[in-house]
Amino acid sequence: MRSGGPQDAHDHWWVPSPGGGRAEVEARCSDFRDERTVAGLVVTLRDVTEQRRLEHELTQRAFHDALTGLPNRTLLRERLERALLRGRRTASLTCLLFIDLDDFKLVNDTLGHSAGDRLLVAVGNRLSHTLRRADTAARLGGDEFAVLMEDARQPVDADLLAAQVIRMLARPFELGEESVTVSASVGVATTRDSADADELLRHADLAVYAAKTAGKCQWRRYQPALHTRLRRRHDLQGRLAQAVARQEFALRYQPIVDIAAGHVVGFEALVRWPQAPHRAVGPEQFIRLAEETGHIARWVHGCCTTRSAPWRPCSVCPSRAGRRT
Repeated sequence: MRSGGPQDAHDHWWVPSPGGGRAEVEARCSDFRDERTVAGLVVTLRDVTEQRRLEHELTQRAFHDALTGLPNRTLLRERLERALLRGRRTASLTCLLFIDLDDFKLVNDTLGHSAGDRLLVAVGNRLSHTLRRADTAARLGGDEFAVLMEDARQPVDADLLAAQVIRMLARPFELGEESVTVSASVGVATTRDSADADELLRHADLAVYAAKTAGKCQWRRYQPALHTRLRRRHDLQGRLAQAVARQEFALRYQPIVDIAAGHVVGFEALVRWPQAPHRAVGPEQFIRLAEETGHIARWVHGCCTTRSAPWRPCSVCPSRAGRRT
């Protein structure tokens, strides 16, 4: 007998199956020629077709989006890490685009969620066919997508791709009998200003936020000032919530004068924040954010409806309240 015992060899074969397809077979060959009781080779065949199918299905579910079939956030991050390693070795640029569909909720609300799902699939297909083979399109969830661009020469390459994505997604989508037109906001980040995968993801997210804030159908590249502005906005949003609870806002009444008649015909009530800690905050600093978060509407409504008639909320402007009498 050999000192190492029976020698085994493994292999996988594809063999024709009776139904006309193919079956995957795991083949194992054990050498027992030195064993007196066997004195030969023992070949074991096992059909592993179903096992491999289940393994592939589980892998697909773990790393791909169930609706579009695109890589999900987990697989995108894995490919991003590999791209960064290759980029360091070859001194090439890795770029990441975050894509957020504008007013996607409107499609769900007007045409239904099934139409929204078909739109997301169509967006994923159009993205995949636009990119190079080396690039990756992924769905992050909801109406958010991402594109990983590898081996770029200059940051402008990512800028050009972002503009191309916006133009491509602006073309109408045919969803059965419905034709749907959407737009997208795109944020761009590159390894020129990002040290690792976490920072690249965070910077792309900040950039798409800047694009959404600037308006629909636009792209923005990450700039360090974005982080500072976002932090200030976050701090101001927290202070606004506290200001509503502490009644720090006040109304300043501006008279409306009929010049021809020569007397006051009404008033406008303007929201101000004179009781903010440290110093007063100008309307240009907080009005827009208060409107976006709904804080100003709730406070003005509560303030005006507690006053005696004829004061009541005014629909002229969300940042103004009071009735013209």
